[in-house]
Amino acid sequence: MKSSRVLLISMVTNTFLSFLKILGGMIGNSQSLLVNGFYSLSDLITDLIAFVGDVLVRRPASQKYPLGYGKLEYFISFLIGGAILFLGIECLLHSFETDIFWPGKIVLFILIVSLFAKLIVCSFLYRVGKKENNPILLSSFRESFLDGISSLVLFFLLTITYLFPNLTFLDQLGSLLMSGTILLVGVFMMIENVQLLLDKAVSIDEIAGLKLFLLQSHYDISKTWLIPYGTYYHLIIQTEEGSFSELQKQKEKILSSFSRIKYVTIRI
Repeated sequence: MKSSRVLLISMVTNTFLSFLKILGGMIGNSQSLLVNGFYSLSDLITDLIAFVGDVLVRRPASQKYPLGYGKLEYFISFLIGGAILFLGIECLLHSFETDIFWPGKIVLFILIVSLFAKLIVCSFLYRVGKKENNPILLSSFRESFLDGISSLVLFFLLTITYLFPNLTFLDQLGSLLMSGTILLVGVFMMIENVQLLLDKAVSIDEIAGLKLFLLQSHYDISKTWLIPYGTYYHLIIQTEEGSFSELQKQKEKILSSFSRIKYVTIRI
């Protein structure tokens, strides 16, 4: 299944869930479900951004951008993190301003529907994201997964409220917990993607067989850097010796042996 199709499925699901939760939160007098609905709405917004980004990063490399547009995925994911952070702050402030009500039972039904829908969407996002090594899909998966976890926690809190009617403050507690979760997700996403935009190197073990391949090389390799560029990698090798023609052959061999490595730079 293509990444654009998975994002489209996620967008349709989040449109339905955000409308259902926000309406259910107002009808069922549940502040926590209302906040959870805004969380699902943030999923929809980020899916829209991700969908546009997924199309843009597939553009071929040009003379102006010789390494392609892979890093655009990290910029888009950074924007997603900023949107989530802003939403978390708004939800947190709103949680302190609202009076406490006893939630209606319709809230539990909506949460059960949400959990099943999120389970299906998360499975698609994770499976295709891992298969294509797509950080946009994996970012959407993390947000959807946390949305599902927050719905599960909220379900248990409100179940306790129905069993013990005097504990109506649990609804507000659930709202505060979800607001805090949204804040943390936004902060961590922004930090992670800033690091990737600054060319943070990852272990060469990310690509199976690459370490052994380099060890068996006839050249004296002193250092290696593997820089992720969205769905592909840029490998930089520091070597102490080798003629231009020999190093060119080595470069071509790496590119033909490892499909996830799209660019190779060899320094002498």
